[in-house]
Amino acid sequence: MPLPETIPVRYTEEEAGYVTVRPLVRQTFHLDELLDMILSVTGKDLARVRQLLHSGTVVYHFYRYSWAGFEADEAELAAALAQFPDADPSRPFAPGQCSNAVFDDAGAIPRHLLDLDREAGSARRIFRGQSFWERLMDIAAQENPPYQKYSYSRRADLYRLDLDAENTVLIADAANRLATRKLRAALRVMPAAACILIHATATGSGVHLYTSSLAPTSITRFLPWQTAQSAYVTQSLKLSSEIDSALAHAEIPVSLGRTFLQPMDSLTCPAVAVEVAPLAAGATTKSTPLTDTAYQRSILDALTAAIDEWRTDWRQQP
Repeated sequence: MPLPETIPVRYTEEEAGYVTVRPLVRQTFHLDELLDMILSVTGKDLARVRQLLHSGTVVYHFYRYSWAGFEADEAELAAALAQFPDADPSRPFAPGQCSNAVFDDAGAIPRHLLDLDREAGSARRIFRGQSFWERLMDIAAQENPPYQKYSYSRRADLYRLDLDAENTVLIADAANRLATRKLRAALRVMPAAACILIHATATGSGVHLYTSSLAPTSITRFLPWQTAQSAYVTQSLKLSSEIDSALAHAEIPVSLGRTFLQPMDSLTCPAVAVEVAPLAAGATTKSTPLTDTAYQRSILDALTAAIDEWRTDWRQQP
């Protein structure tokens, strides 16, 4: 039996977990329209597409679509699917053709935090020579993200960029400098992996690391603003330990301390205050001012390495 050219389809809103009365809408789909919708759910998987055509139902964009199920000849269905694009890992990332940037969290099952389209990201602040979107594409182009798959729901190729600590800092800096107020508010839905507060001091030698003196508490939905950091103190101490090790490896003197400090005590993420002092001459160090760029770079490299190591070793642990 040949594939039908048109299929009468009924659809209604899908509301899982509830028994509700919803209006039922009838519409006639061309075969390629129905296949296009099914591919957005299954991908180009011939067996799964045949199964859904036979079952006569699919949920797409919060609507349940139903039709009289039918058997699809495998060869005919394969020919019909051939008109749709295939994934092509040889296609390089092209920043100028990128339409959306989807920010996910770093959990075992990533959640979409923000779907930013080019138009919204390209809004430019007054007296700024570059938009947030342009800076974001510059960062992505430098990393050359690998091809992931073709998305039939987006009708686009997907590329994935796993952000390291340095690129996370660069994107946060771009958001602060270049994003409009509305976009900055949207970007705040993304939780911080960690907070590093850096400032300089003329006293002491090397780097002083401080974490909150608050006693550890459990994370709850609503945390008192002045002591919110208490729920993250344990992870903050782990992060401080990673930074201590990275700085020691770079042969930069480190001292550790705990203190009551605002705004650190109000931060709802692992947080460490980093106080940078000049290097005093010693057995393994020579006198170095704060303005020395090589000294600044060695501290930045150590912080970057520490955050990357901490995210790998500790973030998924309680």
